[in-house]
Amino acid sequence: MTSRSYPRCFAFFCATLMLLAPLSLASAADQQHLDQASQSLDRGIAYLRQIQAEDGSWSTRGGPGITALCTQVLLDDPNTPSDDPAVKKAIDFILTNVHEDGSIHGGMLQTYNTAICLSTLSRVSDRPEVAEVIKNAQNFLKSVQWNDTMTGPKGDKVDAKHPWYGGVGYGPGSRPDMSNLFYMLQAFQDSGVDCNDPSVKRAVAFVSRLQGIEQNDTLNDTQVVMDGAVIYSSPADVGQKRPRHEQGGQEPKGPLRGYGTMTYAAFKSYIYAQLDKNDPRVVAAKKWLLDNWTVDANPGLPAEQSDNGLFYYFVTMSKALNANGECPLKTADGKEIDWQNDLIAKLASIQQEDGSWQGSKRWHEDSKDLATAYACIALQAAQGE
Repeated sequence: MTSRSYPRCFAFFCATLMLLAPLSLASAADQQHLDQASQSLDRGIAYLRQIQAEDGSWSTRGGPGITALCTQVLLDDPNTPSDDPAVKKAIDFILTNVHEDGSIHGGMLQTYNTAICLSTLSRVSDRPEVAEVIKNAQNFLKSVQWNDTMTGPKGDKVDAKHPWYGGVGYGPGSRPDMSNLFYMLQAFQDSGVDCNDPSVKRAVAFVSRLQGIEQNDTLNDTQVVMDGAVIYSSPADVGQKRPRHEQGGQEPKGPLRGYGTMTYAAFKSYIYAQLDKNDPRVVAAKKWLLDNWTVDANPGLPAEQSDNGLFYYFVTMSKALNANGECPLKTADGKEIDWQNDLIAKLASIQQEDGSWQGSKRWHEDSKDLATAYACIALQAAQGE
């Protein structure tokens, strides 16, 4: 098996129309922090190896997705040999979850699990059977994306003006959200789907409708705070209770507000789709992220919930900023942000003695398997890999 890291700019793929050696962010992290990242990664990977189940899985909570994330860490580790037994067992386990429709899951969260597993399998090049699984998984994800051949929850056609158009939810026919879409687009990028593919174009339309900016004529300031941040799902959703974390702790009145995880996910989606850096959506998202820069909380969430989804925040941040290819970041007033050094130092400081990481109970980050996989993936991105 061979591994590859994430391309710094998928524009390179679109220009050449072939999957070549990956491009990486030239690391601006200093040697002390790079050494710190390597040491933390070695300990984190050792922990993951120690807790892998005999059948090749890690936590099966929710399906094979956590196993796929842990496997990604090993595949992207330059010290892991191509014939590593732990990787082979993990891939074997993932393949036992493949369904006839191309999806990869354990009975729930079809989109999440399929997308994460697709990202992982795209790193495998020495198993001929995997190529067909990749193609079928891509087709499954495209099939669950809301488009103008589908009917919405009110029996209405999901045309280009519909709030669900271009989005994906947890599975076929489910309400779309930004998190599922992020994983789908990440999987498309990893597995070589052209950024000009219609599915990507539709996805950008969905993302754009979740951003609080004046140019988004589908929302107003009574629905969403117009500060450039991105929310989880459309305020126009029918019969859905709005996420408490987007209400500033207030139930249920007042405009929703975006937050760090979803705004980084949107920013990376814009990069993948090759939007111009001066596009108002890109400019507004980047400004919000710079204005709210932190590695100590998931910005935009109420203070009492600011540790919710922190490790997922680290993953979306590191992948987005790696793809952006800029370090240090520069704010409008000239301040420099060494995001790589900051993120490496933060993750090293909260690593546990056994090499693991663990987060809050929200969104399952109390699972050491999941939090450790997230932390290792973020460290690998922060190294410029």
